[in-house]
Amino acid sequence: MKLESSERRFLYVVKFLDENISNYLTESQEAINFYYTVEEKSTGIKISFIIIYSQGGIRVHSSLKP
Repeated sequence: MKLESSERRFLYVVKFLDENISNYLTESQEAINFYYTVEEKSTGIKISFIIIYSQGGIRVHSSLKP
């Protein structure tokens, strides 16, 4: 915060966090990162399954033609 009495002086206020809160914030961020990593892999697996299944379905369908 800039102090009105001087153009070159600022006031900084710092409040230290409890160590437990800091750890919880770090763990929460790690959990979020893990979730998005798993979600991205899941999407890739779903797309792969769709591609494999659709190709397999075409092969089975074409093999049933007389």
